[in-house]
Amino acid sequence: MTSNKIHCIVGPTASGKTAFSLDLAKKIDAEIISVDSRQIYFGMDIGTAKEKSRSNFDPTNYKEVWREGFLIEGIPHYLIDICLPSDAYTAFNFKEQAKYLINQIWERGKNVILVGGTGLYFEVLLYDFQPSDGQSRDPQIKAELEARYEQEGGEQLWGQLVKIDPVGAAKIHPNNPRYLIRALEYFKVTGKPQSAAAKRCPEMIYDVEMTSMDLPRTELYERINKRIDLQMEMGLLKEVETLRAMYDPTLPSMSSLGYKELGQYLDGELELQEALTLFKRNTRRYAKRQLTWFRRYSELF
Repeated sequence: MTSNKIHCIVGPTASGKTAFSLDLAKKIDAEIISVDSRQIYFGMDIGTAKEKSRSNFDPTNYKEVWREGFLIEGIPHYLIDICLPSDAYTAFNFKEQAKYLINQIWERGKNVILVGGTGLYFEVLLYDFQPSDGQSRDPQIKAELEARYEQEGGEQLWGQLVKIDPVGAAKIHPNNPRYLIRALEYFKVTGKPQSAAAKRCPEMIYDVEMTSMDLPRTELYERINKRIDLQMEMGLLKEVETLRAMYDPTLPSMSSLGYKELGQYLDGELELQEALTLFKRNTRRYAKRQLTWFRRYSELF
């Protein structure tokens, strides 16, 4: 039976969201929209833990591919493999595309499942965020922040953002220079936190049923470590090497977990075991931030 309720499956990385969503989709006759800011990129497969990649992606003609789903275990999936690692893609791009897809799925008489761990994407969609005005940019400040990011690293700048905009910092990964630098630039130009600038609806615009994949912390961390070991066995290092040969290693997409740390190994900055240790540690920290994010909506679970 179809309803205009959206089923949201949220939780940290490696918590079992994909398997749960597939089981649920088969039970309720649903189609799935991915809410993952890294699975959007074609070619970034092993490191983003895709269940399956899009086979018909044409890098020369793909601008409308986001409208098309592809099957995973017989279930249509959307917003996976929709752009190149060199493309700019924002939470507002996601919102507009997801809203369109939700309506299309409902028109076909199917239920909708949103599944993923990118909290910002969930919030921008469900609360119908509108972008803030553009009077908040300064090329000189941006250049200074970019230089600091290169010299000091993301953790240092992220720590600064926590002090001035803790709500905004919870939405941004320290390894995402584009969003991190933009948030700091906004504050330096306007004197206000960027998180308070975007307009949002006071309540969710959809009827939502939330399921949180909540595991004991020790079990979650063990799953993260084992998944990274498996990703390495599957050829993650080769995937990173191939992508870095095709794209600028300083792109935001290349700062993703695993791609950055293994890139440091390929650049001779770290030994392989050091890179893997850092990869696992950073992923555990990211999972902790995801948990903090989704607890903000604990009344819905």
